[in-house]
Amino acid sequence: MDLSTLQFLEDLERNNNREWFQKNRDRYEGARADFLSFYERLLSEVMRFDEDVAKDREGSRKLFRINRDIRFSKDKSPYKSNFGGVIAPGGMKSSRALYYVHVQAGGRSGAAGGMHQPDPTTLLTVRKAVSSRFNELKTVLEADEFKEQFGGLSGGDALKRVPRGFDPQDPAAVYLRLRSFTAWRSFTDDEVCGDGFLQNVLRAFKAVKKLNDFLNSAL
Repeated sequence: MDLSTLQFLEDLERNNNREWFQKNRDRYEGARADFLSFYERLLSEVMRFDEDVAKDREGSRKLFRINRDIRFSKDKSPYKSNFGGVIAPGGMKSSRALYYVHVQAGGRSGAAGGMHQPDPTTLLTVRKAVSSRFNELKTVLEADEFKEQFGGLSGGDALKRVPRGFDPQDPAAVYLRLRSFTAWRSFTDDEVCGDGFLQNVLRAFKAVKKLNDFLNSAL
């Protein structure tokens, strides 16, 4: 990833208004082209180890727009200060686990996988699988490559108590409280602009694939 891409995103964050954006549209187009080129190479590499992506490259492909949806937000800033792309086997409208890459200045870039806030029916189905197949999930989470890349699952949106219908003493209780089953790996700006960024993201995606496979098998 080119340093100018991060510089544009950093400047956009400080000047998040339409007038500045229009004056710097050429910079935006260049930065977007840089991210798009990276994303397309990443997608091609994911096809090598994920058969579902290989079967439907275009259906798995999703880039997020720079424009923010401000209709129901107190923050009326019109633009995101990041570029993001999803690789979603089965398509974005499916309930399946996916891969995500995020580029943002200030050490806020990252690679992630899993299910983010699935619908209630999907969430219940996954929780039942977590409870009944907990040893299988533990094997996924305790694998060396997963722990090296992610440490563990992200737990920022966990419930305070085990949801109704599940035993509070269940060995999987800490995971049953989760509303998302995701893992996130951060990257510094130097890593994003380094020659190994693509391979580093791929390593994270390969490490999270077994989590995605577990979640998808529950559906």
